[in-house]
Amino acid sequence: MPSLKENFSTVLSTYDVKKPARQSSLIAPWLGIERTPSGMSQRVGNYLEDLFALDMGVQNKLSETDFKSGRNYMITHNGIDHQIDMLAMPSDWEKFKKYLHRELKTNTDLDRGKKRDTLEREQAICAWMESKGWVYDSGIFCPFFYNEGKNVSGLGWVDGLQWYVDTFKPSWTIQDFKDLGRDPDTHRKLGLI
Repeated sequence: MPSLKENFSTVLSTYDVKKPARQSSLIAPWLGIERTPSGMSQRVGNYLEDLFALDMGVQNKLSETDFKSGRNYMITHNGIDHQIDMLAMPSDWEKFKKYLHRELKTNTDLDRGKKRDTLEREQAICAWMESKGWVYDSGIFCPFFYNEGKNVSGLGWVDGLQWYVDTFKPSWTIQDFKDLGRDPDTHRKLGLI
């Protein structure tokens, strides 16, 4: 009977062990650290949702969701509650009364199930907006794609930070956002130093 070590060697021989591991988050490179401490990626993702909501000012329309649960803005569609990350009406869209919805993702290297869940949530939110008679634009946003965005397998087009800057015209630049992640004060506030 093979030993535990022999069985493990047999299993490893069936894998490409030199294949780089999936990058679990784009937050660590933004912060300029090797890896985020356990549980920090989700928290920073929540902080960024709140940051962008605050940054949009009057363009932010999260208050038009069905209800708020803690810090989360929620809608109910077909008896299921869904959190909405971004709901806005950019200033130059007001004449059309067109809403903008984005699911904010700090990690797009998701397994098939999480990608499916993301797309199903987006479909439910779109159906909810349609039920309100809204004209809308819906998609996914990753602030760590510093360009317009890119196609991500299983998710489709994911907007990047340049899209956000072009759409909402904030008072800051992409470089300012990059610098925010590397700022020692940000690291102190996050408990990294």
